[in-house]
Amino acid sequence: YKNLFSLYQGLSTLSELASEAGSTSASAATLNQLNTAFQNGLSQVSSFLGNSPFQEFQLTQGSVATSASTALLSPSPNYTYQTQPIFTGTASEAVPSLSGNVTFNLTATLSSGRQVNVNFNLADLGGQTRSIENVVSYLNSKLKAAGLSTTFSDVLIPAVPQTVTEGGKTTTIAAGQNSYALKINGNGAESLSFSASGGSDGVYVLQGSGVTGTSTSITNSGTTATTSTTATQELIGLSTASTTGNKTFADTLSSATTSALASTAGPDGSIYVVSSAAGKDNGGASEAVLTKYDSAGNVVYTRTLGAQTAGTGYAVAVSADGKDVAVASGLASGSSATSSTSATAPAGTQVTEYAASNGQQNWTVNTGTSSGADHPTGISFGANDQVFVVGQTTAPFHGQTQTGSQDIYLQSIATSSVVTGVVATGTTKSGQASGFTNITQQSGVLSGLTQFGATGINSQASVAVSGNSVFVASVQNGDAVLQRFDTNTSGQLTLGLTRNLGDLKGGTVAGVSVDANGNVIVAGSTSNGALTGAAATSAYTGGEETFVATLSSTGAASTSDSVAFYDPGGGAITTGLSVVGTTAYVTGRIPGPITTASDGQRTSTGFVAGIDTTTGATTWTGSFKGTNGVDTPTSVTAVSGGASALNLLGLPEGTINTTQASTLVSNSDLTPGDQFSVKVGTGAASTITIAEGDTLATLAAKIQQASFGGLTATVTPTVGGKDLVLTPTNARTPVTLISGPAGRDALGPLKLNAGEVTALASSTATISSTSSVTKKPYSLSLSSNLNLGSANAIKQAQASLTNAQSVLKSIYLDMNTKPSTASSASKSSSGKVPAYLTAEISNYQSGLARLEGATSTSSTSSGVTLASLIS
Repeated sequence: YKNLFSLYQGLSTLSELASEAGSTSASAATLNQLNTAFQNGLSQVSSFLGNSPFQEFQLTQGSVATSASTALLSPSPNYTYQTQPIFTGTASEAVPSLSGNVTFNLTATLSSGRQVNVNFNLADLGGQTRSIENVVSYLNSKLKAAGLSTTFSDVLIPAVPQTVTEGGKTTTIAAGQNSYALKINGNGAESLSFSASGGSDGVYVLQGSGVTGTSTSITNSGTTATTSTTATQELIGLSTASTTGNKTFADTLSSATTSALASTAGPDGSIYVVSSAAGKDNGGASEAVLTKYDSAGNVVYTRTLGAQTAGTGYAVAVSADGKDVAVASGLASGSSATSSTSATAPAGTQVTEYAASNGQQNWTVNTGTSSGADHPTGISFGANDQVFVVGQTTAPFHGQTQTGSQDIYLQSIATSSVVTGVVATGTTKSGQASGFTNITQQSGVLSGLTQFGATGINSQASVAVSGNSVFVASVQNGDAVLQRFDTNTSGQLTLGLTRNLGDLKGGTVAGVSVDANGNVIVAGSTSNGALTGAAATSAYTGGEETFVATLSSTGAASTSDSVAFYDPGGGAITTGLSVVGTTAYVTGRIPGPITTASDGQRTSTGFVAGIDTTTGATTWTGSFKGTNGVDTPTSVTAVSGGASALNLLGLPEGTINTTQASTLVSNSDLTPGDQFSVKVGTGAASTITIAEGDTLATLAAKIQQASFGGLTATVTPTVGGKDLVLTPTNARTPVTLISGPAGRDALGPLKLNAGEVTALASSTATISSTSSVTKKPYSLSLSSNLNLGSANAIKQAQASLTNAQSVLKSIYLDMNTKPSTASSASKSSSGKVPAYLTAEISNYQSGLARLEGATSTSSTSSGVTLASLIS
């Protein structure tokens, strides 16, 4: 009774703190103090319950269930592939885009290893109409003749009515014609790879369309209405087959996306985009997202860097062999990829490497400073899988000296592999392990670091690697500066040369790259017609224009250096660069006037252009108009031969991916290092830590080992893949799942509830002749991760505490309800209360009155602890 009363009072104190935090008058400083006191008190509750204070019944802080399921699927292979819509009309109409020379190849690799090649040429249709239905029939006839079981089919995409809002009035436009896409119906026995020759460059622009902000308006009734809008982030594919280009696809990123800043291409034509989106499980805080597209614009996979690590995606790079992709993101202040003490972590840099084929995470490492704020701005691969990252920082890195108020940093990160254990590869008939293989853990290791800049503000750094030379282009105190660093196999960095290209006069550095001739290409925007001091192959005409500088690979000034200027329409702000062969593709925006439609923001038109790095000639251009007149391109990626006959049919270049990543970090918001604990009965808790390569199978083995066989962990087939189910091994011993530390908890991302897994959870809910309080388990359903950090978190804490207090009341009632039996049913349950019990109740009531008076203010309630209550 005493322990139950103490626990109730402890929860009441926490409820007081939550109520005070929910007050609209609470200042930010007060909220921080209340949250700290709340966290301390909640920790005391966890410790109190962890000491098993009740011998007469079972009470767990979390939930109680007969079994637990991760609700986290390990996906099965997907052997179908559907293109984006390729035609609008009817299935029997001719498709205009297929009227020319349309030839492509398919290579099917059979499970036996034998390859079957099929050549398609729509000219084989002769005089037949090149309609969707006729083209599908032709494709299937070729596949059948080759002895393949893969087939094509057409997919009808019904047209839907559209709504347009203008001037506060919404108009519905009737549905137009239906659209059609192609679908590949594959199988596990045939791996498919497509190719086509003679294609022009494919150009992919990442951009925002529309306005982000809020606006107010007066309704017809005279009331004020506030409207929030978010710019749409999209990836647009373009063909350079004509001088002005034509769109091959457009994909809108998730509606939760808040920004999309960088893109790059793999050697197979795949496009990788890094963006930021509001997380689902972290209160809506931003998190970095990696999305892989095939060359036809279809999403291959999406990976987040973990909902417990708030941050922004800034840069992405792919290794030369196409096997790995690296993402550089900036952690928000208070987040940490490697430390459980995230509350004190400054803003910083995080680098994560994935397997490019399926998005399985190889490693992640936090490379930021220990103080101040830093974030990356560029990333590139070098030899031996080394990753080079540049960024900006307001504090010195360890061992470095700060020059300006904001410096540039350059890091090299190497991949290290360590054997961490073995796993059985099979079992004998008797169930014994037979055969073992090593478990190899990869990690990112910071191998080189340097910090530099002018005495002022240094920013907008980009990086490119050629052989043993690492080139960094940045803006240093307003000047465009190119620097060459020499590196060795261990990743150490030595400054080789610095070249100041001149005052940008308010302009930008959009990127640095190396062209097919080995020249260093630096692009951006400037109002300085004498930039670089080199000969102008395309003249500067005035105002802010795009520049493309072609410079010697040594970094030193050379007579072969040149600079080309391009004016897309006045006041160009250049934001992206991608080089293919000797063509530099640049993108950016042209500022326009402020309009009512743009919600008081300056309008802008997006542009993209191809500029020959040898002659300075503009070879190709394109432009974009965004929603409400606002279009903001952020990145451009070009692929040699990326626009071919395959684009006309919506088919991708290269092998169609059918295998999905099986690791937990690839299929959830888990990050390596996340934890939870398992406790058997009243024994000590065992901690389980998520590793990079953990799958459902390896997690099952860890859980069974940590529970000493108290839990049976089974990976079971389910719709769409596999799942992990936990059940108690026997009915006598409950097993408790305990949340990990704040910011590193693994139970949340696994969709597992903290609490007991016990066969007794099926006990009847009321006290009867067949059950008693002794055998009935109770659950507070009180998460150890509750906090008062936001309005939503406060509401959740209040609701959880109210529920937990009601559970304690239920326990008290059950403790004072005698089991009804046949022999006692006719006897009165009334009688004289013993004097000692009356005295105890009186003392508790007096104590309760004093406590309620003492907790009338937040300053007093925040000092009340369970220790004082229990004593």
